[in-house]
Amino acid sequence: MEQKPKYKEEQESRYTARTVAILAELPEFCTTFYDKNQTTFLPKTQYDYMRTMRTFLTYLQQTHPYFNDCELTLSAKKKRFNDQYGLRDEIIYQILKETEIRLSELAELNIRDFDLKNHRFYVYRTKQRSTWISMSDELTDLIEKYLEERSAYAFEKDAEAVFLVTIGRYKGARLGVRSIERIVITIRKRQL
Repeated sequence: MEQKPKYKEEQESRYTARTVAILAELPEFCTTFYDKNQTTFLPKTQYDYMRTMRTFLTYLQQTHPYFNDCELTLSAKKKRFNDQYGLRDEIIYQILKETEIRLSELAELNIRDFDLKNHRFYVYRTKQRSTWISMSDELTDLIEKYLEERSAYAFEKDAEAVFLVTIGRYKGARLGVRSIERIVITIRKRQL
C-alpha cells in the first residue's frame, strides 16, 4: 500500500516549485545565490528570499533611472552581463549534450583548441591520447558569438581559457570543474 506524502514534504515540494518558477524570471546572479544557499535554508526561506529579490529588482527597475533601460529578467534576455553569462552556460551545456567529454576536459579547453572553420575542437584526453571532437553548426555559431563577446573583456589571469569566471573575486580565472557542474545542474533544474 502506497503511503501519502506527509504534509511537511508536500509544502516543501510546493515551495521548491514556486522558487524554481521565480528563478526563471530572475537574472543569473540570483540563481547563483540560490544554488549557494540551497542546502542551508529551508524551502520556505528560499522561496521568501527569491520573492523578495524579484520585488526588489522590480522596484529598482521602476523607480531608479539607472535601471530603466536594463532588462532585469532572464525572460527578456537583454541585460548585457546576463546575455554573456547565459551564453557561456548554454555552450557548456550544449557541448556536454552533443559530445562525450568529461567535465575536467571541458574545464581545460583553451581558445586555441577550437577550429571553428571545421566545426571541431581538440580535447587532451591524456598525454598519450588526444582527439578532435565534432560540433554541430548551431554550437559552432554559439561558440563563435561567445568568443567574440568574450574578447571585449580584458581577462588577465587565464586569458587562454575558454570558460572564465565573470564576476566576483575570481573574475578572469578559468572556470573549475565544480563550477561547470553547478551550471549544468542549474540548467537541468530550469528545464524541469
